[in-house]
Amino acid sequence: MSRLDLNQLVKIREIANTDDVEVYTDAIVREVTNPCVGSSEDGKVERRVESFLVLRFGYWSSLHEEQFDQIQELLDKVNFKLELWMDDWDDDCGSKVSYRIIDKYSRYA
Repeated sequence: MSRLDLNQLVKIREIANTDDVEVYTDAIVREVTNPCVGSSEDGKVERRVESFLVLRFGYWSSLHEEQFDQIQELLDKVNFKLELWMDDWDDDCGSKVSYRIIDKYSRYA
């Protein structure tokens, strides 16, 4: 099992060069069809949950490419991967960007 400790989160905050980092969890539910042809489970739809951590920097700020790469290098050591999770536009606050941390060996990655 991969783990992320507080020291790594502090290092991520330092790389992002902000004191305003929000960390929370989120998940996606995926419906997967069992491909075992000929078995009693063939065609059965299963619900699988993919959970992950989400990071938001500042007021929905995006990372610079160099910051993203440095954080990815840090996470790679503990078998995690950083991805852009949300890049959206809101009429009230403008650009809204967040990132997710996932297991880099996840089949949903």
